[in-house]
Amino acid sequence: MKCDIMITHVRSARKVVYDGIGKDRTDAEFRSGLYANTHQKRHSPLLDINNIDIIQDVPVGDPLHLLDLGITRKILKGYVNGTLKPFPKWLPFTQEEISHLIVSTQLPSEITRRLRSLKYLPFWKGTELSNFLHYVSIAVLEDKISDDAFRHFKLYYTAVTILSSKYYEPHWKYAGELLKLFVERFGSIYDRSHLTSNVHNLLHISSEVYRFGPLPTLSTYPFENKLQFIKRLVRGGSRHLEQVVCRLVELREIEIAKKLKDQNYPYVETKGETVILHVTASFKLKEGDRDGWCLTNDHVVFKYHRVTKLSGSLFIVGHPILHKQPTFTDPCDSGEIILNFKADKANLSPRSITVSIADIKCKLAAVTLEQGSTFYFTPLLHTLT
Repeated sequence: MKCDIMITHVRSARKVVYDGIGKDRTDAEFRSGLYANTHQKRHSPLLDINNIDIIQDVPVGDPLHLLDLGITRKILKGYVNGTLKPFPKWLPFTQEEISHLIVSTQLPSEITRRLRSLKYLPFWKGTELSNFLHYVSIAVLEDKISDDAFRHFKLYYTAVTILSSKYYEPHWKYAGELLKLFVERFGSIYDRSHLTSNVHNLLHISSEVYRFGPLPTLSTYPFENKLQFIKRLVRGGSRHLEQVVCRLVELREIEIAKKLKDQNYPYVETKGETVILHVTASFKLKEGDRDGWCLTNDHVVFKYHRVTKLSGSLFIVGHPILHKQPTFTDPCDSGEIILNFKADKANLSPRSITVSIADIKCKLAAVTLEQGSTFYFTPLLHTLT
C-alpha cells in the first residue's frame, strides 16, 4: 500500500476492505523502519539500489492486473454472476443479447483479438477486457445497468481513457479527481465489502502517470508476451532452465537477414480493388466501417473513401459527418475532453471533401449496435497525435 490506510475485516464477506483515504507513505519513513510493525518484516534488497524512492518508484498502476484483470473484470463478472450487491445478475436473455452485441462488433484491424461471448468471460484475456472498456463498454452498458451505476462507471471509463494517452496530459489531474470520486462512491453504489485493494489503488494511479508517463508506459503486457515466447522454447519436461538457455544461445547465433529498406510512411497499398492507406506502421485506413473512420484536427468525423496525390503529397478523399454530439455529458463533455462522439448514419455527407494526412488527428473505432443507425466513435488510443 502506498498510504497508511487502515483496513477492516468484514467477516460476512470474508474480505478485508480499504475504506477511506490514508496518509501517503514516504521513502524516508520506509527506510527508517517505521512500518516494521505492519508489513515491513525484513530489510529489502531494493533499498540498496542507488537513487530509488522505494514508495514512488514502485508503481501499482499496471493496466493489465489493476485495471483489465482487476476493476473491469470485477464489474463485468459482478453483473454476470450477480455478486455486485445490490444489483441482481443479468438475466440469461440479457446476457445473450449483450454477448451478441459484443461478438458482432468489428473493431479496427489494428486490434487483433476479437471479443468473445460473456459465457467465456472467465477465460477473457486482459486485452479483451481492455478493448471492451475502451471501445465497447459505453455503447453496450448504457441501457443494461442502472442510471446510478452507469454514471459511476463513466467516472472510471473517462479517467482511464485520459490516463492512457500522452495526448490527454492537460487533463491528467482531472482524471485523478474522477478516480477519487469513483472510489469514494464505490461502496455506496455497490457494497462496502467490494472496497478491495484493487479499488483503493486507483487513488494512486494519476500520481504514477505524472511520474512515469501514460498507463501503457506502466503496463506489464510486453513482459507477458515475452514470457509466452520463453515458454515456447521449452521442449521437454525437465531441465527447463537449461533448455531455455540453449535455445537462446542458438537463436543468438542465427544470422537474421535485415530488410533491404525500411518502409517510409505514409504509403499506399493496393490489394485487388481495395486501396489501403498506411499512415504509420500501426495506423491504416481503408473503405468500410471497420477501418474507414478518422478524426481531423478540427474534430471533424471523417469517413475514408480513397487517396489522391496533389503536388507530390498524399491526400484523403472522403465524407464528413455533418452533425454529431458528445457520447455523454456527465461527468464531462466527452467530445471536448476525450473526443468521444456519436452520430447517426444519415448525417454522413453525400459530398466528398479532401483532407491532408497532416490534418488527421487519429483513427476512430466505430461501434454500432445491431447494425443500427447510431455510431459510437472512440479514438484508437495509440494513434492519437
